[in-house]
Amino acid sequence: ALESHRSGTWKMQQIFFQPWGKIAYSNRFPEVAANWSFTAEPKKNVAGHSPSFKTACNSEKITAFTRAFPEIRPPIIAEEFIDAPEFSCDFLMDKGEVTLIRLARKIPSSYGPFGTTMGYVLVDTLPQGIDLGRFCRYLAQGAGALGINRSICMADFMVHRGEIILLEIAPRPGGDCLPALIRSALQLDILALNLDVAQKRPLRIGPFRPSQPFVGLRIHARQGGIFRRINCKAVEGNPRIKEINIVRHPGDIIRMPPEDYDSFLLGNIIFTPENGMDLMSECSRLLDGLAVEIESP
Repeated sequence: ALESHRSGTWKMQQIFFQPWGKIAYSNRFPEVAANWSFTAEPKKNVAGHSPSFKTACNSEKITAFTRAFPEIRPPIIAEEFIDAPEFSCDFLMDKGEVTLIRLARKIPSSYGPFGTTMGYVLVDTLPQGIDLGRFCRYLAQGAGALGINRSICMADFMVHRGEIILLEIAPRPGGDCLPALIRSALQLDILALNLDVAQKRPLRIGPFRPSQPFVGLRIHARQGGIFRRINCKAVEGNPRIKEINIVRHPGDIIRMPPEDYDSFLLGNIIFTPENGMDLMSECSRLLDGLAVEIESP
């Protein structure tokens, strides 16, 4: 393991060597990597950047490689695995000031490709140890670094040992089931609000804290094929369900990851969870009540 810049160690899954200099060296890299027992996988050349190779190795091999080739000093990027819950938020960035619009914790899926999100639960507080003012200043710094002056933005982040770790900031509202979730829980049309920001109209942004817990549950296909329909009768009578939104139409082609990461999302359910019940169990129970019909191609 590699020593981390924080306490602890790098849990390293892959390292990227980005060779500088001549293409001749880049073309020779798989041979060099093989001699040093690296696993080298060429990555596509992006315009303006030299070819690179994804390699799996440890710190001892890196040290040996750099000693054997002292004339070569490519940058090395190590990915750290952080075992912590992931959150998502929407906020207004306006001339260096941040107003939080929506805060949600992601519900990880027990199936599908790694990193698949089953849904979102709106929360009214930040994780313990994170002050709201500090969090907003952190978002402002991140958005400002991207040159964002005035925009509704979304951010994905984690909190680990009291530290905020930004994963993504984009100058747009969160998509997927989040606009419907915000509409039901906060009585706010965030897409209309985004247009108001673009047209420089007066804004009305209420508190980001919902009056009660709300969940946006994503419906994923379990197989590829031709979409026919979803029978929701078994769950439609549930008084906790506020909306059921199906985004696929009969005849749509469903392709599963890694071929396609979009078409296997079939829709979403917006509901208020039952007090005292395990959230994952409740989500699974609702999904099990849907009769999804997908015809094999």
